[in-house]
Amino acid sequence: MNAADSGQGVQYGTATMSSGLGHEGDPLNSTFTDDPELTLDWSYRALHNSIVIAKEIINATYAASANHTYFSSCSNGGRQGLLEAQMFPDDFDGIMVGSPPWWTTRESAWLLRTRTYNLPDNGTNHIPPSNFSMIHEEVMNQCDTQTDSLQDGIIMKPWNCQVDFDKLLCDQRPAESNSSCLSSDQVDTLSKIYRDYFQTYDNDAEGATFIYPNESEGLMIAWGTFCGYYGCHEEDVSSITHVLWLGVSTPRHHQFPSSSCTALSAVCRTRWASFLEYGSSRIVALV
Repeated sequence: MNAADSGQGVQYGTATMSSGLGHEGDPLNSTFTDDPELTLDWSYRALHNSIVIAKEIINATYAASANHTYFSSCSNGGRQGLLEAQMFPDDFDGIMVGSPPWWTTRESAWLLRTRTYNLPDNGTNHIPPSNFSMIHEEVMNQCDTQTDSLQDGIIMKPWNCQVDFDKLLCDQRPAESNSSCLSSDQVDTLSKIYRDYFQTYDNDAEGATFIYPNESEGLMIAWGTFCGYYGCHEEDVSSITHVLWLGVSTPRHHQFPSSSCTALSAVCRTRWASFLEYGSSRIVALV
């Protein structure tokens, strides 16, 4: 349960509830999905049932039903909010969601593919954490006023900004040190990350299938917070493959054992390829 966020509602004198969806533990541990009932609880059932019980508690405590009910959450909570709106529209008068994984089956393969772009650690394409703030500063310089004409440190419409990453090249910044500019291989890594993900088959570019939209401009400031977000370390990439198990019904023999191998392992590289190939084919089938 998220007691801290619940406090935001309590300070306004509202009755507030939160749910752990029947699952408490490491967010990167997907072993609970071995149980179909726990999986249903995590997906949608636990939240809806918690809401029903919360309303009953309010009625019993105050001898009156709530005047209005609202939902607010982000990330996985945003996914819950979208499901609430779709499956139980009468639960809330209003639903506010942020950053929801709205197309989970496709997002899973997109997460895995894009998070490997910045590997290996010793590759010429690798962008170290020391460059993250510099990249963010350049993107802000290009996008802040471009989208709303206001220089306020906020990119209001990131989809309207086309970032020219070539301005980060070292030959474009001759007076800068290597820590304040990027090589052509590093710029190529950035371009891949901020490119829509299309899946091609048999190198048929015209028959490419759109999988998932690109990363949002301005987000790189968070790369240092989420170190494994773009592979700050090679072993971090294995931690995001659990999403494939949650988002795509991958057979157990395809499961990636994050505790037993790293990106340097030839076995792991083979498994990555298997995930990308299998995940993408499953995604098209699950549309």
